[in-house]
Amino acid sequence: MLEVPANIYPWLKGIVGLVLIGALFGFGMFAIWVERKLSADIQERHGPNRVGPRGIFQLVADAIKLFTKEEIIPAKVDRILYISAPIVILLSVFLMLVAIPVGAVYVNGTEYVLAATQMDISILYIEAVSAIAIIGTFVLGYGQNNKYAMMGT
Repeated sequence: MLEVPANIYPWLKGIVGLVLIGALFGFGMFAIWVERKLSADIQERHGPNRVGPRGIFQLVADAIKLFTKEEIIPAKVDRILYISAPIVILLSVFLMLVAIPVGAVYVNGTEYVLAATQMDISILYIEAVSAIAIIGTFVLGYGQNNKYAMMGT
């Protein structure tokens, strides 16, 4: 287990946390870049090579493209259901993460479990909350007001 001294400065822990989060994001970006390059190599094409040296800034270009896209809502959809269904699905995923413990920390001999909440019925909770995602998928198909969208739900 990880032993944390009791007298460590809170701001130092914050800085270490930010550095670790930055390292995780950096590794994620690197992994996506490598995956794109490898899949392009397997498919015998160049892959992302237009933005920056060897396509290293392609993720930044994709993020800019994603955030500047126009929101398009078709005319015949139920607007409230069409917008709220993906939110319900994402909410169910985040609610599942609440019950997953990620470890423990010992401070002055006391164990603190690193989880948003401690539950004895975590598995049952995760199964129950995952049912909300199914309802969200059904509502998404219904909100599109399309008979073919309902076939997949």
